Amino acid sequence: MSNEDRVAVVTGAASGIGRAVAVRAAADGMRVAAIDIDAAGLAGLGREVGSAGEVIEMVVDVTDSAAVDEAAARVMSTFGDVHLMSNNAGIAFVGSTWETPLDDWRRIFDVNLFGIVHMMHAFVPRLLERGSSTRIVNTASMLGLQCAPFITAYTATKHAVVALSECLAGELAMAGSTMSVAVLCPGRVATPLGAGTEEEKMIEEIDAPLNVPVTPEFVAEIVVQAARSPHGFLFTHAESTDAFRERFDAIVATASLPG
Repeated sequence: MSNEDRVAVVTGAASGIGRAVAVRAAADGMRVAAIDIDAAGLAGLGREVGSAGEVIEMVVDVTDSAAVDEAAARVMSTFGDVHLMSNNAGIAFVGSTWETPLDDWRRIFDVNLFGIVHMMHAFVPRLLERGSSTRIVNTASMLGLQCAPFITAYTATKHAVVALSECLAGELAMAGSTMSVAVLCPGRVATPLGAGTEEEKMIEEIDAPLNVPVTPEFVAEIVVQAARSPHGFLFTHAESTDAFRERFDAIVATASLPG
């Protein structure tokens, strides 16, 4: 199958990692369904890609399950299949567990977690019916494998995305599907998410090696290459494995074990 016959669905496509993935996929000859709530940002994406690739701009709020389902129906009727699904829509808040307003707790789970849940509910049944070999890449964070005080709500959502992705991969395998799942766990990326805010300052203090920022374009290359790779976890920093190994060693060291 040529790249021109392949389709990428990208959420959070108006900015940051999502935008870079959409541009990179289009440059690779893929047709792109670009999903975001930011209409102006999507229009700018269309201009950036220009005649280099086919992009459908879809103004969709991923927290709205009905809107996501309508988007899935449109994508399938327009393109017929999906070969790469990159779920990137995300927001961040800073605050302790007890100080983060409940509305903020709900909002960040709605976007970061339920946005992906809605995509799975809308697309996976359609793709299973087609016998598709879609590669699903869910964007979590290194904070999905570590814990960071005062970015509590964000960290909790990213742990949930990691768990969702691993469980989904197992379910698809048990269903005999050729679809596969990877979870993207970036370290620090130079994106608008938290840039110049308290979120960014907190992230800078977590782990210095993982805080050397990479560009969204660097991450996009990893995501697009993941469409042709078997890897279940995608990292942007070589030090990632050391960081989460230290966390799990600490869990074992402080655990109460029988006997």
